Amino acid sequence: MKKLLLPVLFWATSMLVSAQCSLLPNAVPGILLVHQNTNCFNNSGVAYNPNLNLYYGVRAGNSTFPLETWTAAGAPLFNTTAGFDWRGMWWNPTTNQLEGNGYNTSGIWRANLNGSGHALNTGLTIFPGMNQPNAQSCGDLDWQAYEIIYFNAGLIYRYSRTTNAFLGSYALTGTPVAMGNMNVYTVMYTGCTGMEIALLDYVNKRIYLYNKATGAYAGMSQLPAAAVTTSAFRVSWANGYVWLFNLADFTWYSYRIFGAPLPVELLSFNAIYDHGRVKLDWATASEINNHYFIVERSQDAVHFTDLMRVQGAGNSNEVVQYLEFDDAPFEGTSYYRLSQVDFDGSTQYSQIVAIDVPKQAAIEIYPNPASEYFMIAGDIEENSTLELVNNMGEVVVEQKIEDRRIDISCLAAGLYFLRIHSSSNTVVKRIMVE
Repeated sequence: MKKLLLPVLFWATSMLVSAQCSLLPNAVPGILLVHQNTNCFNNSGVAYNPNLNLYYGVRAGNSTFPLETWTAAGAPLFNTTAGFDWRGMWWNPTTNQLEGNGYNTSGIWRANLNGSGHALNTGLTIFPGMNQPNAQSCGDLDWQAYEIIYFNAGLIYRYSRTTNAFLGSYALTGTPVAMGNMNVYTVMYTGCTGMEIALLDYVNKRIYLYNKATGAYAGMSQLPAAAVTTSAFRVSWANGYVWLFNLADFTWYSYRIFGAPLPVELLSFNAIYDHGRVKLDWATASEINNHYFIVERSQDAVHFTDLMRVQGAGNSNEVVQYLEFDDAPFEGTSYYRLSQVDFDGSTQYSQIVAIDVPKQAAIEIYPNPASEYFMIAGDIEENSTLELVNNMGEVVVEQKIEDRRIDISCLAAGLYFLRIHSSSNTVVKRIMVE
């Protein structure tokens, strides 16, 4: 493992436009917003006014349905009719206004607030006309890029909040379940670096996170078994919480999926296939009480096992770079993540990265465990070479394969990795020397 210390040059700037968040494997219940007007069914949006510490909630369907205001603790303050056929709802921190998108060609709506900040059933259509991929789309505001985003059939659609011009779309990739599991109309924007996009898996009761820069799956948080989920509408994001509407009691239930800010500011985490093994590198901008990392891997992006433990820097305000290798990766698609452990035992998780490892040639080694020698069986190209690597990553034997019988009588007992390099592939095998 290599560590390199470099001066920090850019982190302070990046922190102005993004947030480093710690994904919780299991979501934590929060406050409730109970509708006083029970003419509720497909409630579709919650927003939070940070200036006055107020929540707003609305039902989709038509302009006569409920629009309500609560305190930050969930106490009801005011209710009225929607005044607009809402779908998505958000707070715009640039304009300090309550906004949302409407049904089909209804456009983007800006709701009026009274002197106490309560939402009224009057307002202004900012951008009339069709500006979404589906008539029922429930959008959200990417306040960092100042774009309105929508989800439809595995794609994220982007529109300028300034002009409403269509900016393009991108696919969400690496999802460990079928896209048919997702709440069909709603996307949530978290603002958390590398996990900005959130979707609800209503079948498994999970929140999936995605990197908006790449569209790649970045992790998930499991909702409690008692959480009520649906295939359409009834989910929203506001004030750092996922909100799920329960029709049985006309209540929005909130769930926190991110913990306190990471004690480690992670700049990057990458996995790259490299000649039969996976290169894993990551960098931190600063570390506070960082005891160690555990590199974890998985074949389904849900169930992870420990791969290796890497000592942390403890406390640092400089960039620290880490480099490790998975010498015997799974074939096919694998997923990796970092578990960061403090000296007090508290644990945080990074986003998940995925990588495809090609199928290896059918080569066997025996006996295994071995003591004096081992044999190589299978199809091996002429002029192939081999390396034996110890568990410290040091190459202890390197030679052409001219004889299938490999002498290991001079090696110390322990675990080794055999790499067989041909012109088209690298095969990696484990061997135990006794």
